[in-house]
Amino acid sequence: MTTQTPPSIYDVATAAGVSPGTVSRVLNRRGNISQATRTMVLETARKMRFRSRVSSRKITFAIVTDKAQYATFGGFLSCLHTNLTDEIAKSDVAIQLFTEANLDQLGEHNVDAILSMVWIPKTIRKLREVHEQSGVPVLMFNRSDIKEMASVQSDFHQGGCLVGEYLANKGHHRVACLVEEFSDAQKQRLGGMTSALAEHGITFDHQMVFLTRHNRIIDVLQRMMTYQPTAIFVACEDLVLETLSTLRDQLNIGVPGDISLIGMENIHVNRFASPPVTSLRQPFESMVEQAMELLMGLIQDKAPIEHRVLPNQFIERLSVKQMQQD
Repeated sequence: MTTQTPPSIYDVATAAGVSPGTVSRVLNRRGNISQATRTMVLETARKMRFRSRVSSRKITFAIVTDKAQYATFGGFLSCLHTNLTDEIAKSDVAIQLFTEANLDQLGEHNVDAILSMVWIPKTIRKLREVHEQSGVPVLMFNRSDIKEMASVQSDFHQGGCLVGEYLANKGHHRVACLVEEFSDAQKQRLGGMTSALAEHGITFDHQMVFLTRHNRIIDVLQRMMTYQPTAIFVACEDLVLETLSTLRDQLNIGVPGDISLIGMENIHVNRFASPPVTSLRQPFESMVEQAMELLMGLIQDKAPIEHRVLPNQFIERLSVKQMQQD
């Protein structure tokens, strides 16, 4: 069987009717090239599924993030970015950053792979478009619902089970859950918590799931308190400190004296909070290590697409009290 030779920069230049130097300047975004020529060269390269020779330059990853305006210090994006930066530095690869502000330019850059932390449908459509047109491999963090793209995620169901088991053993029967949005990840976490509570004869009331939708958290917590929960699972790294502060300083509700609280681990904050917050920790270090391994395999060895799921860690601190048995 004959192996087809990948198109070269000279093939693209011939097909586009320009010089190889023009193609090089377009692909590397250098020089004074008209927008019409740039668009025509890029479209030709896409149709030919042209890829630059990785051996002749540094491997380049695009990091795509949306909803960055909602990111908080030590929150999910912050934790992931911190670990990702460290891992990329070890691997000696170049990076290009994309958010909603420059997402439309993603297809114009010559990258070897895309690391994505995205949720908005518009961003997903753009990733699919670039992936389908250029064949650039894409890896998604914490979502495996897009089967044509590789993924690395924490085990959402297992994490929820850990939370439910711990709260049940502490005697909590009225548990509330606080999230920003009801994503597939949150559905799985909630399913795990519900299952673990049920094993102890505790029925979770789904009216006790409260969404902030990035609005004022005090309004949501005031509504939650009318249901008289004994414990809150804050299922989002970005909300933990704000929830603790709002309960204590604005609603005069003590943790854990008046209500217990479990958060998602914010590595820069939770252990230093007052009280230190009992937390569910996503395996950020392992997630980025395996993401880099997967992408390098996809780039260099044409490895098959994988969806990896990694276990969470439960960290007991001082924000959950033992309930008195009836």
